[in-house]
Amino acid sequence: MFLIPKTSKQKYLSKMASLNIFDDTAKKLCTGDWHYVTMFSNGFRDDNAYLAGDGMKTNTNAYLGDLEVNDVTNALKRMGYYEKHVIDKNSPVYCASHARACVDLLFSRIKNNAPLDSIRLDDWFTTSEAKKTVYRLIDILYFQVEKDVQLKIDEWKASNPLTQYIAK
Repeated sequence: MFLIPKTSKQKYLSKMASLNIFDDTAKKLCTGDWHYVTMFSNGFRDDNAYLAGDGMKTNTNAYLGDLEVNDVTNALKRMGYYEKHVIDKNSPVYCASHARACVDLLFSRIKNNAPLDSIRLDDWFTTSEAKKTVYRLIDILYFQVEKDVQLKIDEWKASNPLTQYIAK
């Protein structure tokens, strides 16, 4: 079973875990992965698979601060997962928005020199507005990272161009 440890704005749920939490922003933007039952039943073997931020292998805080890291306590309660899955019930559960989770996933794959083809905007973001939220965060991160990371971001953008989503 997937247990959520104490989180903060600096160490938060992200990646696939975040993409499976349906909060108000996800509802508004029609974003997410929607495999909650599998995720919450099977869980993850390693904290680095679902947490990001301070002390974790994936940490975009130096570039993005706490942008798009939100309290999802109420969303987890609405989903029926709070009581069984949250360890510390005395503090909020912080989680990356779906856009931040996508950027964290992309950054993680780049830093691990892993293929980027598994991170596709169309898989999790159905509207141009939603896709723009990802690009906004990438634009903030882009000019702060090393050139080799920029080149990988450019490669990913070529496979996930924002222009194809903008109505003409």
